Amino acid sequence: MARFQRIVNVEDLVMTGFSDKSGGKTLGANFTAKTFIYLGDQEPAAPPPGKPKPKPAPGGKKEVGIDG
Repeated sequence: MARFQRIVNVEDLVMTGFSDKSGGKTLGANFTAKTFIYLGDQEPAAPPPGKPKPKPAPGGKKEVGIDG
């Protein structure tokens, strides 16, 4: 994971050791991996009608939001 060229968070990590090492298995893990990528400086999409346009962040930076 260290070689990824993006931010990756690992959450809810649960690791389990196997007492029977047959088949070469000694460790198991369950987790949720979340990744974030930088999309570059882009103009935000136009807001839906009736919704105010977001104000630019100070310093010329732009905020990008995801509605969900």
